Amino acid sequence: MKILIVDDNHNVSETIADYLELEGMTIDCAYHGEAALALLEDNHYDVIIMDIMMPKLDGISTVQKLRQEQFCGTPILFLTAKDTLDDKIAAFKAGG
Repeated sequence: MKILIVDDNHNVSETIADYLELEGMTIDCAYHGEAALALLEDNHYDVIIMDIMMPKLDGISTVQKLRQEQFCGTPILFLTAKDTLDDKIAAFKAGG
């Protein structure tokens, strides 16, 4: 399984990646939405783990671009500190 982790916190990304690699998965990391979009142009992923609060292009905007402009149907799991109902609704509406 190939997974893309998108999180601006390098420690969080590396911790998740280390664990998933121990489980035999292939991992790529991007540290903002624009980098994720670039990786997705050239690679196929089975799942994307996405933070919401990131520089350059936040997670919600990144997912909206993936769904609307690149027609990416890859499952996306949001991993974020944002926890209000409005945040959750926005993430689901974006396509996560």
